[in-house]
Amino acid sequence: MTYSNYIKENRNIEKVSAGILVYRKNKKTNNIEVLLVHPGGPYWQNKDWGAWHIPKGGVDKGEDYLITAIREFEEETGLNLTKNDIKKLRYFCRVKSKGGKLVHIYILEKDFKKNKFGSSKETIEVEWPPNSGIKKIYPENDKVEYIELELAKKKIIPYQLPVLLKLEKVILNSP
Repeated sequence: MTYSNYIKENRNIEKVSAGILVYRKNKKTNNIEVLLVHPGGPYWQNKDWGAWHIPKGGVDKGEDYLITAIREFEEETGLNLTKNDIKKLRYFCRVKSKGGKLVHIYILEKDFKKNKFGSSKETIEVEWPPNSGIKKIYPENDKVEYIELELAKKKIIPYQLPVLLKLEKVILNSP
């Protein structure tokens, strides 16, 4: 299966996703940073601008959005949420992907330490090079990083930009 066929196939399966946008205030710079993931695999290997995304994943039939968001966050980042973190999660907004998928976003203010970052527990199988018949396994996401909000607005996949803009507005208007 080619990477583009994989994406098309999974877009048709997952019509609703849920995820968690974690943010923190950098103590040195006083700037807001958001935790984003970079997709794995050869297609994304040399792409940075417009490639990063909020950790999220498909909602199983009958599954609660919050349960999905927690599971997918942990799978995609390798980070574990504590019971206290889960109590602090707030539903924030929803956005629609280019393919029509509705993505529900929760937010959490938390400073995960870099040494706690894991790696994606999920993998994807990709035919690479395209049409070669050679299939390889790659991590679903190959990087997890806090990115300063201004830079994140350039790096995030375009349909998720409204989430960052709303976060910025909410933080600027909070006491």
